[in-house]
Amino acid sequence: MTYREFLGELIAQNGIYHWLSGNHARGIKYLTIAAKLNPQGAEIHDILGKMYMILADSKGAPEQQLDLRVKGAEELSKAGRLGIVRLDNSNYAMEMKKKQGSVQGMKTAGGGHK
Repeated sequence: MTYREFLGELIAQNGIYHWLSGNHARGIKYLTIAAKLNPQGAEIHDILGKMYMILADSKGAPEQQLDLRVKGAEELSKAGRLGIVRLDNSNYAMEMKKKQGSVQGMKTAGGGHK
């Protein structure tokens, strides 16, 4: 990783912080800069795309919503081409249920810890 790419990753973290703090415009600004510094950063494009989509749902004017959705789709598409991996939460939920079931079975069979 080059120094420039690393700087992009650090700036991306600032963008996420500002987004979570409620300053959405500043969060997007930081993530946009991060994407320019590290154009191969799939996670940066993925997060930026999701931010645009969330903003599109909260903005009033239809033209602005469409613009934000297009930007979001472009960023998510870049992330996909760069190899972002998205995990399906349903698999996680099924595994947690299995795990809870096996723990319950151990408790009823007398094998649980006290």
